[in-house]
Amino acid sequence: MKSPFKIRFPFTITIKLLLFVIPIVCIPIAIVGYLSYKASVESVTHLSREEQILRARAAAAEINTIFESCLRDLETMVEFIVRDLQYKIALPSKADEETVREKMMRLFRDFGARSPYYIQIRLLNSRGQEVFTPRLEGLDKYTSWQSPETTFWGSIGNGSKGNYISRVIYSELHQRFIVQFSRPLPYSVNGRPVYKLVIDLDFDKVIELVNAIRIGKDGYAFLVDRSGRTIAHPLYKPYEYDLTKYEDPRFREFIVDIITSDSGWRTYYDFGEKAAAFAPVPATGWSLAVSIPIEEFKREANIIRSRVFALVLVILIVAGFGVSILSYQLLKPVRELVVATERIAGGNLRQEIPVTSRDELGTLTRSFNRMVRNLRKIQTELIHSEKLISMGRLSAGLAHEIRNPLNAIKGAIVYLQKGRSDDPLIHEYTQLILEEINRLNEFMTDFLYFARQSPPNRIPIDLNELLQHTLNLLDEEFKSKGIAVSLHVESSLPLLEIDPHQMEQVFLNLFFNAAHAMPNGGKLEVTTSLLKHVRKSSTSVKAVVEVKDNGIGIPPEHLKNIFDPFFSTKEGGTGLGLPISLGIVESHGGKIQVMSKEGKGTSVIIELPMEGYHPDRKIKDAKKNTGR
Repeated sequence: MKSPFKIRFPFTITIKLLLFVIPIVCIPIAIVGYLSYKASVESVTHLSREEQILRARAAAAEINTIFESCLRDLETMVEFIVRDLQYKIALPSKADEETVREKMMRLFRDFGARSPYYIQIRLLNSRGQEVFTPRLEGLDKYTSWQSPETTFWGSIGNGSKGNYISRVIYSELHQRFIVQFSRPLPYSVNGRPVYKLVIDLDFDKVIELVNAIRIGKDGYAFLVDRSGRTIAHPLYKPYEYDLTKYEDPRFREFIVDIITSDSGWRTYYDFGEKAAAFAPVPATGWSLAVSIPIEEFKREANIIRSRVFALVLVILIVAGFGVSILSYQLLKPVRELVVATERIAGGNLRQEIPVTSRDELGTLTRSFNRMVRNLRKIQTELIHSEKLISMGRLSAGLAHEIRNPLNAIKGAIVYLQKGRSDDPLIHEYTQLILEEINRLNEFMTDFLYFARQSPPNRIPIDLNELLQHTLNLLDEEFKSKGIAVSLHVESSLPLLEIDPHQMEQVFLNLFFNAAHAMPNGGKLEVTTSLLKHVRKSSTSVKAVVEVKDNGIGIPPEHLKNIFDPFFSTKEGGTGLGLPISLGIVESHGGKIQVMSKEGKGTSVIIELPMEGYHPDRKIKDAKKNTGR
């Protein structure tokens, strides 16, 4: 037996969204998180390798620049000595001795001041004795200092192009490591050089430069010579560490690789797994390596992994919370639409919903508000149409009832004038009565036309020519009032199926109103154009006529009443001109719009549909301007 009670779980929109969105959000985030971790490891390794290579090349280039500058200075000074002082050095006279010494000292001091790496510059003879040496800062007298080289050139003879570079030497005199760069003078005795020029370069500063290179937290740089001996290292003194002391064979292979290869990158083992980029120092044949522990790569990747996992967790929490808020926000405008719809059904057409978003719900809300405004507009137009219909029915009967007595009165007045033509007083008053009767007849004619607007008799008409003809009719009146008229027409405007007599009456009403709005003269602009509106499946084209003046304008409180019958701001006006014009334009399927600013002028825009327009028809942009 089936239970009469059924338990139904309420699957609300919020629950449905959670069940649908959470898996969609969670699964991609988990996949992206894993891929991001893998990519981060590769990215960190790649970026670190590129950074190492760039740092190694830059540091090697900087050190090489120091050494090359030293070699260039040697070559320049030797050329100067050979050109100006060689003979005087070899065979000095007492008269030249002081001059030679002064020039040599000035030369050495000038070049010594060019580089902070120079300790001193010396000229030595074949016995290693100093011939000229500038005073060292901090020393009161010269101290003859000999390098531990055993011969005149010793191991200095490992240079090229006549330059000689020593090994790294510790100078007791200077209390620092130095490297000697020397070059022999071409002056010789029995084919052997007699003098050599020596620059003692402060190698401690080079060591400081190498030790200042840092990559990551524990990365460092070191410099090795051609034999693989370490000559600059943050942990060892020069020559304290060499190939015989490298415990791991991979480290020895790495050192051999960097002294026999150009720049590159590889891993090795030295108190832990490490990776290093290396680059040569061409001036000396040395090599510079920039090393970093592999563990630092993993450290960076682990940090990224932790951040990715934390981000995934936060996103999951935010997604659940966000879906709840989103469902509430989605239902809120729907509830507002329901309430607003019920109010509209009750007759309240003033109900509009504020648009708070730009999504589909925002579009729906805007469409709803537009529907409400259209309904309000239609309601207003219906009320206005009902007024016009009622007014037309009333005016038709009223006009007949008034016109017949007016005709009788007019006949009696004419008879009275003929019978008492010699009485000036009778003639004066009867003339006034006739003028008022004629004015009432004109009013009743307009009244009847308003009440019995006949359907338009459409024929193909050139709208531009019709406007030109209508303006010609009022040419004298415009000139007498000082009004300048300009007509700008669209030359590609095709023929329109309209009633020329009815449209002429519309234009005359607009031109008369414009002239009345410019009692002291002004400017009247009449423009025709094509308005093309392309839809998905069709194209509609309208002919547009704009009548614009710079007159007194219409007050805002009067603008909403200008199409009401018998509403007029002109003295003696019937208030039927614009209502008649509105009826004619609407009977042609068009619409009329009035825009005005008090004190600045009025613009009336008429849009007339063009029947039978084909969307592929070419519309030219050429315009013809006619000034009046």
